Amino acid sequence: MDNNDELQVQIQYALVEKLSNSNRRQAKLLAILDECIFECDKHLNLTYINEAWEKKLGYSSDSLIGSNITKLMNCDDIMHFVAYSCCLLEGKQTPSVEIQIKNSHGLLNWFELRLVYDEKSGFIGSLYDIQRHKDSQLLLTQQQKYVKRLSLVASHTNNLVIITDKFGVIEWVNNSFEVLTGYTCDEVIGTSPGHLLQGPKTCEKSRKVMSHAVKNGLPFQVETTNYDKNGNIYWVAIDANPVRDDEGQVKHFIAIETNITQRVKAEQAMAEIEYNYHSVVDNIPDIVLRLDTFGNLLFINQAWQRVLHSKVDESLGLPIIKFIAKEDVEKISSTLLDYKQGKRDIRRFDIRLINAQGINNWVEITLTPIVGGYESDLSSIAATLVDIQERIESEQILLEAKHQAETLAESKSRFMANISHEIRTPLNAVIGSADILHHTGLTSEQMRYTQMIKTSSDALLSVLDDVLTYSRFEAQAITLNNQPFSIDTCIEEAIDIISQSALQKGLEVIFDFYPGCTSSSNW
Repeated sequence: MDNNDELQVQIQYALVEKLSNSNRRQAKLLAILDECIFECDKHLNLTYINEAWEKKLGYSSDSLIGSNITKLMNCDDIMHFVAYSCCLLEGKQTPSVEIQIKNSHGLLNWFELRLVYDEKSGFIGSLYDIQRHKDSQLLLTQQQKYVKRLSLVASHTNNLVIITDKFGVIEWVNNSFEVLTGYTCDEVIGTSPGHLLQGPKTCEKSRKVMSHAVKNGLPFQVETTNYDKNGNIYWVAIDANPVRDDEGQVKHFIAIETNITQRVKAEQAMAEIEYNYHSVVDNIPDIVLRLDTFGNLLFINQAWQRVLHSKVDESLGLPIIKFIAKEDVEKISSTLLDYKQGKRDIRRFDIRLINAQGINNWVEITLTPIVGGYESDLSSIAATLVDIQERIESEQILLEAKHQAETLAESKSRFMANISHEIRTPLNAVIGSADILHHTGLTSEQMRYTQMIKTSSDALLSVLDDVLTYSRFEAQAITLNNQPFSIDTCIEEAIDIISQSALQKGLEVIFDFYPGCTSSSNW
């Protein structure tokens, strides 16, 4: 071998070594690439794949070499791939396409495909993993749709919606905010809701809660007063929540404000009504109660404490029979039973309450059933208790006085009857003596005087009979006797009694009897 041949051999060895080194370097470069590099013939059968295929898709070189690459694609992507390769065969410059390749588990991953055509070896291509990009694109699309829906809801809701940055500076408000406050969205952007809407009557505690929550990126719920553009006050319930990014950092606050002005006014009106009710009920002297259907105390006014010396709070929930004398418990129990059985009449009777010292106190209780809205169901029972202790004591005093008066009247009647009998005995002797004297041959003048004695005695006897009659009348034992008598004689005897006194006084007594008048009668 001459020198030229030896030199030629050395040059070839050098070229081979250089090519070998170049291949090794190329293989290393392909191994560290994140893209899936492949070669395939004109029939799309794989002749080479780099190590990224196993990392990205789970395929080893042995499992794919000789396989048709289209087996890793779905029908639509096969059509895209074939069309793309045909364009290259025709010498057309075609940009990359996006296709899905099945991994070793059968799941599809998105890749960006780039191909070049070599007439000798076929196709050389790369697959760039764009799955994360596709996922992000899908998430962005979903978020855009979600934001669009939220925007639509926020625009049409009656609630006020405020979006701020993480420092609480307004970035957007909805139409309801503009309607209620009078501020436009452009006017409030860049301002703080607190500086814009709060005023003298805004609760200081609510301010501190909101300020602390915004500074610390915390959600908060408060009810507070705000002011519109014209200075009119309104109440809102605020529900605010922070919006965080993927790293957990607060980026925004979204506040939903509900106008609760009407509710607050209604609550204030109810509170005033309740205050007025308690002001009246707690200052009336009578006890006012409300019982459940079992007789337990649900409501008690302050008169309860004044009468029974028991605290209202300690008595609530207890059965009313606990404060009633045992002798009167049956009245309450039977009434409650009647109400449970359907009776709805008002009951009124007297009972004895037992105060904290164990002393009985008479009251008149009136029970009124309170009917619910469904089929007259009994919901509760209203009760008023009127203190009648003084009346009961007065009645006892009157009964005792009546008894004493009756005893005294009976004693008086017995006394008058005894006196009448004691006087009647000597009076009968006078009458008898006068009658005997009248028939002993007296002169006419003497007879006239004895007749006067007899007449006066008879009159006195009649008075005694009237006293006895009065006594019998008080004893309800009087009887009337119907007997005939002479009217003219009765009048003459009365005149004879008073005529002597009249003459001594120089008076004239005239008895004028009408001739047609009947001289006798029955009475």
